[in-house]
Amino acid sequence: MKFKERGLKIFASVFLVMTLILSTTSLLAAEKITLQFWVSAYTPQSSKWYREVVIPKYEKLHPNIKIEYQEMGWGTNRTSKLTTAFAAGAGPDIYEAGSEHIADMYLRGEVYPNFEDKYLSKWAYKDKILPYAWYSSTWAGKRWGIPMYTEARPLVYRKSFFKEAGLNPNKSPQTWEQLKEYAAKLTIRDGSKLVRAGYDFSRLQGLAGVQEFMTFLWQNGGDYFDKNKNVIIDSPAGVETLAFMTELYQTVYPPGTAPLPAGTIPNFPSGKVAMGHGNWNIFQMLIYAPKELDDVGIGDPPVGRKKKVISCFSNWYLISSQSKHPDEAWEFLQFLARPENMGQLAAHLNAVPARRDALPIVAKSYKFMSKIAQITEKYAEPNRIYPEYEQLNTILGNYIDSACMGKMSPADAMKKIGEEWRKILAKAKWE
Repeated sequence: MKFKERGLKIFASVFLVMTLILSTTSLLAAEKITLQFWVSAYTPQSSKWYREVVIPKYEKLHPNIKIEYQEMGWGTNRTSKLTTAFAAGAGPDIYEAGSEHIADMYLRGEVYPNFEDKYLSKWAYKDKILPYAWYSSTWAGKRWGIPMYTEARPLVYRKSFFKEAGLNPNKSPQTWEQLKEYAAKLTIRDGSKLVRAGYDFSRLQGLAGVQEFMTFLWQNGGDYFDKNKNVIIDSPAGVETLAFMTELYQTVYPPGTAPLPAGTIPNFPSGKVAMGHGNWNIFQMLIYAPKELDDVGIGDPPVGRKKKVISCFSNWYLISSQSKHPDEAWEFLQFLARPENMGQLAAHLNAVPARRDALPIVAKSYKFMSKIAQITEKYAEPNRIYPEYEQLNTILGNYIDSACMGKMSPADAMKKIGEEWRKILAKAKWE
């Protein structure tokens, strides 16, 4: 009997040791999993939040996972970093895309194949995402990631400047004609020197000019393409839109007017700009002039010739086609997309969260975000997606600049845009 008991004890001890060995071996193996997480949009607040709050929290919940967080930025910085990484077979596990990227990313094979079928279709919270936010991550009939937040472009203005110019500080311009009239009344010059711009054209050149034009084009009932993907940007609506944009620009910047000098404080909070499209103006107020935040008015978009529209740009996170740990990446992506995390991220970026149930979190941080969210849901038009967007946008931006600055007529500029776009897209793949 004693021999039998001793044998059982020995067996139990051996079993325990083997279990511990196997458990330790499994844990050591699991600890080797590292996920590369690269973002493009960030602020000091969001960077700190990711590094000190979100990632440590996730790693504590998943001790076998290490998250390596990197910041790419936008434009050429993002393109260069991703191109180099994918060429070397070292693409990130999860990364951020903007509102215009999906076509080229899909064609280059940088998105995780079958993402919707394998992962997203089983995600219980996909119906929580606001409908307009899905646009930028959808291509070829499939969704390739999870929208995280939307940057909206409401009309933002300084109430005190409106009052000073004899305008109603509680009512934004309702038509294109009023927008131009208000811009003239709000502009202050000292000879050829611009003291205060009635409308914000400081970001005209390049992509910013393209996005301004896009908003006005939609308000005028125009578009870039028809339903068959034919270029219609140079339609009469496009010509009329650029003509208006040129008039608005020259109302603020007549020929010979020196541009606003760059200062350490951005133009809107420093009082050098009275009005413009874009919620970054409010964000700048939060940083540089928080005591004057009550002076900021947020208005409905002007009607234009056809309808009320604001442009919106939804950024999203996705799993890369080169991820070596897609299941673990999907778990982390779901964690990032929880309402508390999405809401905090949007608050740090001064944006509208993509989940409806995350809106109260942002509104709790910034009351004005409730109004921006309402305006966005009511009037938002998502940024258009098309192949070769960098080349096409460069062409569009250059001709917009030329027309606004009086170097060529709006009609001639739009004619050249249409010709060059068609030539490039004739060789491009859509899907």
